[in-house]
Amino acid sequence: MEAAKLIRREERRNSSTGSMTNIYHLDGLIKAAAKAPRAGRKGKPKLTVVPKGGA
Repeated sequence: MEAAKLIRREERRNSSTGSMTNIYHLDGLIKAAAKAPRAGRKGKPKLTVVPKGGA
């Protein structure tokens, strides 16, 4: 996921204690998820006439 630029890992270090937990930035993943439903749509939605009185 990092190679696909969906997530970005920020390594954190402390000079006295060494490694700390990483921070993960999910901006790319969020953008890809928001774009996914739109990618499947093609053109305008098809409209249908509903008879008077409901469906």
